Amino acid sequence: MYTVSIGCLRPQGWLSLFRVFRLGGQALRAAQAEPSCVTAQIFRRGKRYFAFSVWESPVHMKAYATTGVHGQMMRGRLGFLKDFSFMAYL
Repeated sequence: MYTVSIGCLRPQGWLSLFRVFRLGGQALRAAQAEPSCVTAQIFRRGKRYFAFSVWESPVHMKAYATTGVHGQMMRGRLGFLKDFSFMAYL
């Protein structure tokens, strides 16, 4: 069974935007390098940035989300994001 993950964020301002670009790009490349990641993309609509990924299982998705660059970004998100939301579908 596949797991689909969708995250939406809005940076606090211009300085935060650069941090989101740097860490978001690293997190995207890390996801794409994972054998259990079927696909991963980042796209923008207005002032919001969306991350979309499909994983082979919820276990693989959770392991990626809580470790490495993505885990670091999510632990520190309150300092540079105006708002953030996340949804996973099985």
